[in-house]
Amino acid sequence: NRKKGIKGLLLDQRAVVSGVGNWVADEVLYRSCLHPDQSYLSMTEAQKLIEEIFHVLSTAVACLNTSDEFPEEWLFHRRWRNGGGGGGGNAKDF
Repeated sequence: NRKKGIKGLLLDQRAVVSGVGNWVADEVLYRSCLHPDQSYLSMTEAQKLIEEIFHVLSTAVACLNTSDEFPEEWLFHRRWRNGGGGGGGNAKDF
């Protein structure tokens, strides 16, 4: 069996939690300082990942329920600004 990277695992709707799409996975991994292709997590990394999944999903739902804007510090604001294409964000060292 080939090992699946953490991003692929997050995107698998049957493996972890349903409702995690591309931008949510990117935000969670960025906030957790995890590389998308990483296939092994320490207990500390796993706990941080769980905390960030909860934070990102609960914040997104709260924003949608109140028609508030998503937090400005979220990654996708920088990725999709000016028609997308990335850039403008801070690189993470892995």
